Amino acid sequence: MNAERITITLLALMLPILSFTAQLSDGSSVTVKETVLMALPADTEDKTYEFAVSDDLSRCAVAYINPVGRCYLYYDGKKSPEYDTLLPYFVGKHLCYEAFNGDDSFLGVDGKVKLECEQISASKDGSHMAVILKSNGKYRVEIDGKPGPLFDRIEIIKWMADGRLQYLGYRKNTVAYLINHEERATIPLQGPFHYPKISPDGRRVAYVERMNDDQYMLTVDDKRFGPFGYEKIGALFFSSDSKRYIAEIIRGEGQEKSYQFLVDGVLSPQYHNFLQGVVSTDPNNTFYFSPDSKHVAYAAEITPGAWALVVDGKASEITYPRLSHPIFSADSRHIGCIAEVKDGEGIQWAVLVDGKEQHRFPYDVCGLTFSPDFQRWHVTRVVEHKDGKQDWSVITSDGIEYKNTGSSSPQFTRDSRHMVYLGNNGADVDSEQYRMTVYIDGVRVSEEYPGILTHLHSVDQGFQIVCMKTMTPDRGKVHKAVVRVDITVR
Repeated sequence: MNAERITITLLALMLPILSFTAQLSDGSSVTVKETVLMALPADTEDKTYEFAVSDDLSRCAVAYINPVGRCYLYYDGKKSPEYDTLLPYFVGKHLCYEAFNGDDSFLGVDGKVKLECEQISASKDGSHMAVILKSNGKYRVEIDGKPGPLFDRIEIIKWMADGRLQYLGYRKNTVAYLINHEERATIPLQGPFHYPKISPDGRRVAYVERMNDDQYMLTVDDKRFGPFGYEKIGALFFSSDSKRYIAEIIRGEGQEKSYQFLVDGVLSPQYHNFLQGVVSTDPNNTFYFSPDSKHVAYAAEITPGAWALVVDGKASEITYPRLSHPIFSADSRHIGCIAEVKDGEGIQWAVLVDGKEQHRFPYDVCGLTFSPDFQRWHVTRVVEHKDGKQDWSVITSDGIEYKNTGSSSPQFTRDSRHMVYLGNNGADVDSEQYRMTVYIDGVRVSEEYPGILTHLHSVDQGFQIVCMKTMTPDRGKVHKAVVRVDITVR
């Protein structure tokens, strides 16, 4: 690496700020700058095992374990009480931690321990906070200090753009949908656990009613669909504009099972199987829909062993032994997936873009990711060894394989020209010798960092790494610090 290093002493903390420059093969210049976010106590025998950073990088906290196995948190120059176990995280700008002493659990928020507190949530800008409180076996939500009604169970859905909170309150036979404690709908509690489902705009509600042992009805707004026979109505997803929905319908048992989708009230043909959606309570999880909400795509097994890509109800003419879930481009104009294919040499794996093969691999690949302009892509290869170890590598659409990438997710720059990933030194991931290094297009652009504590974030002109670092300033004392690494590509 052709790099120039500049060292500046930060007198207040006696910790350096470092700057590197590197050149990429296409002539682009990479600048890597380190900034100390928080200095940690020097020369302590206690070991760090986790740290957390707020989304805006204004606050951070580090979890320690001392020689006798007690855990504590260091933040804002302060030390928390000690616990048997402790896990820090941020909710907006608020520092939280979950901790246990024996059978007793604790939840800390900004240095204060909240008793009988089950969950904390904050609006995106951090200006509003909600906590779920438990009292005498019942639960209520407290929003900015204002308590709501009591329920048997509570499930937070999301914060709306105007700072109001959507949540569900469960009672014996019903579930209430609320916005800031105001009940908007009361729904019979008879369906699968992941219902009711709320649209992203908070105006539409879908839920399942169980009619008898093997019959279910699906209600979307005030329209009822069904009954559908045993086994279940699966996940339902609204589109991002909240105008459309898709639900999974599974009928029969064992060899007699059949699979369908209900798309905007219209049933698809029956399939032998399909790839089911990833269920979550996040209304923004649109899964099957394109970003502009105009298209629906899924992988379905038309007949045993023959999988097709189905887009807007039309199945591809070519079928495959297996398909991954399709993904849309950001502009909703293209679609891609990974297909298992067979030829004279056996099974291979192919990257498909708009139904056309781009590249075949003689080994299994996964994790197809496209650049923002959909012109480039990369896949991940994982090689399993008999001793349980794994070798990770990333292969790009240019045919280049980058090895020792670890399980970190490579990312493209927003102009789609470059790919960044965190390479590792090959040491065991649980060992103190494990380190990770920042690479862009295969060029090393940083020094090594303790990889198990490294986080990669995308920003406008490049990327940011937030990690732990050990430093030895002029006075000889060993310091640890949380540093932010700004990577700019021009």
